[in-house]
Parts: sequence; structure tokens; C-alpha cells
Amino acid sequence: MIFFLLSLFTLRERLLFRPHNLSYLFFAINLYLLVNDLKGRLLFLFLNQIFWVNTHNSFILGIINPFLLYPFIPNRSYKSLLLVFATSTLGSLFSIHFLKPFIEIFNPFLGETKELFKILPIHEWQTIDLNLILSFYGLLVIFSILLILKTRFYKIIPFFAFYLFISIKFVRFIDYFALSAFFTMIILLNNNSEIEESLKFVILKYALFFVIFLWCIISYFNNPLIPYGLGMADFFYPQNAIDFMKKNKIKGNIYNSYPFGGYIIYNLFPDSKPIIDGRLCYPLDFIKLYSDSLEDPYAFKNLLIKYKPEIFLLDYNHPNIIIFLDIMRDRYKLVYFDDNSMIFLEKSNKFEDIIRNHEYKHISPQYVMGIDIEKKHDMERVIEEIQRNIKETNSVRSNIMFGNIQLNMGRKDKAKEIFKQVIKRESPIGKAEAYNNLGILYLENNDISNAIKMFKKAIFFNQDFDIAYYNLALIYRERNDFVSSFYHLFRYLIIQKSKGEVKDDLKTEFIEVFKQAIKSVIKYTGLMLAIFGILYILFIKKRG
Repeated sequence: MIFFLLSLFTLRERLLFRPHNLSYLFFAINLYLLVNDLKGRLLFLFLNQIFWVNTHNSFILGIINPFLLYPFIPNRSYKSLLLVFATSTLGSLFSIHFLKPFIEIFNPFLGETKELFKILPIHEWQTIDLNLILSFYGLLVIFSILLILKTRFYKIIPFFAFYLFISIKFVRFIDYFALSAFFTMIILLNNNSEIEESLKFVILKYALFFVIFLWCIISYFNNPLIPYGLGMADFFYPQNAIDFMKKNKIKGNIYNSYPFGGYIIYNLFPDSKPIIDGRLCYPLDFIKLYSDSLEDPYAFKNLLIKYKPEIFLLDYNHPNIIIFLDIMRDRYKLVYFDDNSMIFLEKSNKFEDIIRNHEYKHISPQYVMGIDIEKKHDMERVIEEIQRNIKETNSVRSNIMFGNIQLNMGRKDKAKEIFKQVIKRESPIGKAEAYNNLGILYLENNDISNAIKMFKKAIFFNQDFDIAYYNLALIYRERNDFVSSFYHLFRYLIIQKSKGEVKDDLKTEFIEVFKQAIKSVIKYTGLMLAIFGILYILFIKKRG
């Protein structure tokens, strides 16, 4: 039951099945085996390590744990420690790549790329932020330390301190710390019968389990990926773009977005080679140049000169590169786009036929991304190319663009039909905008109830969808629900601030709504106190 709850807690945000998920299970099994009688169970430890090393590179924790948990290994001795260590290490060698997993784990720390974390921000290798420290993670730290001091069971400190340190150093270990922190508590409580048997602890234990379970359930129903179940999330990878390249026999050196590297290698190597992939086993000067090219036009041009990419396969998270390529439209042509990727080809004899048949001449990449909607376009030609893309890829992006055009042309029924079709799609991409647009249409028809539902759905699919927060803030303000209006306006302000787009009139509006919210809270509090006073006089004092 304990391991079930711990696994549920760590997996609450990652319900799409990935190899990373299984590593939590192998980690939990490893801890369980180490602190129980290993007699007859070394085989399970060995098998667990084999599955782990072939699943995720966190298998190294299985080799480290015997040293950290040495005081808790039954019938411990140096001989037993050596036996456990040898079993874990031997199991780790049963990889299809033999020693390669070890090399890839230690290369970022010992090799030429050890400084890459300072140059190329990789989410999993970043340090944790303050908000995380002050949340449930911080409570785990405080509670565990207090429990160690209370029980004076200092043998657990190396184990707890190790996972505390690496989780602070690299955010990718935060879930392992959550597991190890709970495991620390269990060890401490099991070795202190006075605490374990007390009524207060029993109540606390079940309350804690209930809170964790409730938190997981709430997180489950607030995760926009839930409807898509387990399995490979194909809509996050350039599967259709790769199929387009294969169909049209597009081959060459690719400048790719970082997350696409491994997918490209698996599907296109050796005919096409990505400029970077997730292993990051590259010279430091290259990593710096690649990182700089994402933001700096001079670094971008230097990279083109040095590595001569013929193909660009990009996601939508790097608008600067899209701008660079749009400036260089004479050299690189947009020939494909769908919901998660774009393909640009170098203008050359090699790709002449493909560019002639597939180039988007009137849709700029910024228009596809929705960041230059104010720019004048030849809308008749744009509509033709959007309809062609819908026919070829049926992408949500094209449907949203087409729906927006219909909306701007006053064809509201047609726009509503398009947006309703979008929200029925399997992919979550684009649904936030579709729901928001439907909310605007309902709002124009004075259907406030459905408008609120649509705006909340937009936020469900994209918690940073700022315009939906603002729309809700306006609705609640009109309804004199200033507390709800303040909350949504506050969320909108935070997102705008992160974009550096906070205007003075927005600040003035925020202050005004804040004042009204304070008045509402005071009024509500006064009313509740009055009701309580009346009930007290009528029932409690009268009986006395």
C-alpha cells in the first residue's frame, strides 16, 4: 500500500507512459529489497537491475543505494555489502549496449560537456526553483529533518542527504527525492515503536495517506493529457513531418529542435542527420554555438556557414529561429507544417521539385504560429494554402486559422462549427484557442454560462493561456464577483509579466479590482459574523 501511494504521488504529473515512469517502480523495488532479508532475493535484485538499465539511465541509483543503505541491510557485513554491490553492478552490465549506459551517464560530469548546463538550459538538469522548495517538496525536507532529530536515528542521514542534494542540484531527481523522503520516514518510524504505536501517529499516518491520495486524484482530473491514456504521445513528436520527408525522399543535414533529435535518428539515420540530439555528447564549442543560434542572429549565421544544414525541422518553441528563416526566405522555403513541426528546405536543385510542389508562398511561418496576425496578407491566397494544408495534414493549426478567418469575415456559425470540430480531435494541441474562441462566440450571444465553461476549458488545456483568464475576469467583474475577477486578473497579470507585456492601464485595472475584492471579502466576513452571532444568541446562549 505504501509503495502504491508513493508511486502514485510521483507519477501524478506523468500519466503518459514513458520509460522514465518505470524507473520509479524499479527504484521502489530496489529500496524494498535492500532493507529486507536478501536471502533468496539476490536474484530479484539482479533481475530488477537488468530491467532498470535497459529502461532508464537512473539505474545507477541501484548501484549507489547499497552504500547509502548499508546500515539497514539485514545481517550486514562488508561481505554482504560487496555481494549486493556486485549483484547490482553485474545486473547493470546486462544491457544491449554493455558499458555504453555508464559512459553516457558520467560523460556530462567527466567529459568535455561537463559545463554544458551553464550554456544550454536543459529542463531536467536545471536546479529547482524557489516555488518548488516552498511547496510540498519543502514540507518533505522539514518533516524528514525533524523526524531524524526526534528519533536520533542518524544512520539514515547519508541516504536522505544524498537525495536531498541531487534533487536540489538537478530537478530531474525531484521525484526520486519524494520517494526517498517517504522511505526515510518509514524507516525512522519503524525503528521507533513509541511514535509508531501512538494514537497521534496513527491518525497522522492515515491523514497523510489520504492527502497524498486525494492530491493524486485531483491532479489526475486536472491533467489535460488524461483523455489520451497511456502509450506513446505521438502528437508531441514530428511523426507526420518524418512521413512527409520519407514520401518525398528528402535527405540531408538537418537543423532540428533539440527534442526531435532522437526521433530523427531512429527514423531517418543515416540518410539524414540531426544537428543535435538528447545525448548531448558533443564538444563544448558546438553546444555553445547551437545554444546561441537559438537567440542570436550572428551565431545562427555562423552555424549555417560552418555546418551547412539543408533542412530545418523545427517545433514552435523557438520563434527567433522562425524569424531568422523568414528573413532568409530567398534561401529557405516553408514546404510543410502541422500541429507540432515545420519543414524548411534550402533552395537548390536538390529540392527544386519538392519546393515547386509544396512551398507555402503566402502563409508566413509567423502567421502559422499566430504571432503576426496583424500583418497584411493576401487573404484569398492564404485561404487557398490553409485549405491545402487541411487537405494534406488536417492540422489543428490550419483549422484554427481557417476558423479565425471565418470569424473575422462575420461567418460566426461556420467558425463555431470549425471550433467544435477541433475540440473533438484527439490531440490536445490547439484546443485552448478553440475553446476560448467558442467562449467569445457564446459571450456575444449572451450565453454567459456556456462562455464561462469554454474559457475554463481553455485554461484546463493550457494553464498559461492568458486571454482566457482575462475573459473570465471581465465576466466575473460584470457579475460583481470581484473575488473571482481578481483571481483571474491576477493570473493574467502574472503571465503578461513573464512576457514583459504589462501595460499601465492593466495595472490600474488590477488595483481597482483588488480594492473591490477586499470590500467584498470584508462584506462577506461581516455577514458571516452577523449570522454566527444571531445563531449563538438564539441557540447556544439561550440554552445556557
